[in-house]
Amino acid sequence: MIIILILLAVLLFLLFTFYGNPNSYIVENLRVPRNTVAFLCGGGLALSGAVYQTVLKNPLAEPYILGVAGFILLGYTIGKLLRAEEIGLALSSALAVLSVMYISKRLPPKHMLLVGVGVNAFSVSAILVLYSFLDPYSLKESVTKTIGVVPYVSIWVVSIISLITLLIFSLLMLRSRNLDLLSVGELEAISFGVNPLRERVISLVLTTVLTAIFVSLVGLVGFIGLVVPHIVRFIHSSVHSKVLPLSFLVGGIIFMGSDFLARTVIYPAEIPAGVFSSLMLSPLFIGVVWRLRHD
Repeated sequence: MIIILILLAVLLFLLFTFYGNPNSYIVENLRVPRNTVAFLCGGGLALSGAVYQTVLKNPLAEPYILGVAGFILLGYTIGKLLRAEEIGLALSSALAVLSVMYISKRLPPKHMLLVGVGVNAFSVSAILVLYSFLDPYSLKESVTKTIGVVPYVSIWVVSIISLITLLIFSLLMLRSRNLDLLSVGELEAISFGVNPLRERVISLVLTTVLTAIFVSLVGLVGFIGLVVPHIVRFIHSSVHSKVLPLSFLVGGIIFMGSDFLARTVIYPAEIPAGVFSSLMLSPLFIGVVWRLRHD
């Protein structure tokens, strides 16, 4: 299954890169970086979702459930207002990671979810207030962050993001057995010598770093982190050594395909990629909720 998905991802990547016979400059400087970012973003969010659902013991948990995305977007909006977007993103991302590290040590999973709801509500409200102070051009850029738009970035930036994503993916794969034990129960994990609190903190920090990177780049992308892990578990396996790589591949393929549709359906205009991913996955989300009703 993993090999098939890898081959499918490669074929789609090549198709989306060379569609329309572009010249070498467009391929090397625009399409390859953008397709790579889209694949890594979808894969990273799906990977994070799989971990969040296990660690927080909630099937409806996803990468934004702790208020990370809303908080980072608030930092971006404040930075936009002060004409220092990069500083705002960096500070809010760092604060989000540190806050998750602090809260995860002191609150049980169900209380962390409630804190996340509160943080998201505050962040969204504050963002809407700040929108009133932005000029029309800055407002348009800020709004696109709330619906998921894949940017054009340099090969250098793509290389750094790829290395960070690979590192975090590898660290999570090394902890896949511990995640299996956590999914069974904390007492079972302790009986096998696993410290549940330590695993929860490490897993949440790693996935929050990943989420922060892609929220900073792309903005909010709905449903990938929530729905994709359920699809993988339903179709294939619940063992994390398989759930994690399969979620990454499926999420990457879906969002890379969403971005391709976003820039080709009404070319030369462009629709936010997050819109297509939400359109495709929201019906599946309803199916997930309906299935959970019987669990």
